[in-house]
Amino acid sequence: MKRTEAQLCLHDARRLAHEVGNVLTPAKAYLERALDQDRLDDRTKHLLSHVQSSLSRLVELIEGVLGRVEAGGACRVEEVVREVVGLMSVVDPSKCIAVRRVHEWAGATVAVPSIQVHQLLTNLILNALAAADSGSRIEVTLSSENGGALVSIRNDGQAMPEILVHAIKDGRLPPEGLAFRSNGSGIGLRTSLEIAAKYGICMDAQVDRRGATTVSLRFPVLVEQVHRAA
Repeated sequence: MKRTEAQLCLHDARRLAHEVGNVLTPAKAYLERALDQDRLDDRTKHLLSHVQSSLSRLVELIEGVLGRVEAGGACRVEEVVREVVGLMSVVDPSKCIAVRRVHEWAGATVAVPSIQVHQLLTNLILNALAAADSGSRIEVTLSSENGGALVSIRNDGQAMPEILVHAIKDGRLPPEGLAFRSNGSGIGLRTSLEIAAKYGICMDAQVDRRGATTVSLRFPVLVEQVHRAA
């Protein structure tokens, strides 16, 4: 397959994933509410459960296709970061999101599918936006450290809720889903932790004396060579 053809496949797959995601998110919420209703008979509940599992399987299949198309599941982190930041700037224009590169590593890739990196960064930046005051600055720093790619997300406004900071540091959610109760923050945190665990991405979170929160992601594999066209 030529490189241009692969890029077209990837573009179509991403568009499909986005469109399906727009349908799945409200559909999943509806199904969960429907399953909780006592007035539904057992047969209806069974059918709804089957639909719910089918939707989840569809998401897994789409992610698998994307991973295979992307040269064995590798991606350029910087490209994904800038794409996500562009989208988030549209989502909340009241907060400034800046990208800062400390080390020169354009062209470096990490062995994680871009859809997973995209989802991970989107969730974390959304949390930073939710916790930040209007007019706050959110800075995303790209660097390299100990042979790995490091992405840091810093919010200089209101600190992220302490319970979320501990969840990220510990790599697991607190009991009773408490991480999802603070000002809409906690968005996608469970998914973020699952992605990080699956691909060996080290996550950390710190709050400094001024109240600024920094969430760091360290990708363990840094590939210096740019993928060549087939």
